[in-house]
Amino acid sequence: NMHNLFDNDFFNNDILIESQYVKIIHLQTPLGGDINFESDNIELIYNYDILDNKENIRNHVVLVELSLIEKSSSEKDTNPKVALSIVVEGIYNVNSNVEEKDIKYAKQFASLNLTINYLRTVFFNITSLTANGGKFLPLININELHQKRNEEQKKRKVKTLKSNPKTLKQ
Repeated sequence: NMHNLFDNDFFNNDILIESQYVKIIHLQTPLGGDINFESDNIELIYNYDILDNKENIRNHVVLVELSLIEKSSSEKDTNPKVALSIVVEGIYNVNSNVEEKDIKYAKQFASLNLTINYLRTVFFNITSLTANGGKFLPLININELHQKRNEEQKKRKVKTLKSNPKTLKQ
């Protein structure tokens, strides 16, 4: 049974876009060439953050960062280099018709989805200025993004506990 927020009009009516813009762009292409998007040495890494407005639970900021990393194919040079890095930000409001219990869900799916779609547009626009012309980002599974993030947060917690054992009361 799908969550009722997946009704078609959800993405249109339940989140209001206050603004969306690019925070950071770093692009580095090889001299006389371009990033080889078909290469097996390319990895796309996504990070995101959802920042809540303390005064207004419905108002929030979503930051999404994309890093395109080129792993070197030569044995000597093992340093991967960031060929493209983009950070975009969206400021959104969850509409008042969304019940309070659904607000978190709306932020984690609808707002994140809106920001990722904006990132896809930015990615296409930036790559259209490079030698090989515009590229489309592969589709992103938001559930996987959440899972990966939760796993990384667990790892961080474990590290903190290991490095600071005195804080654990027996």
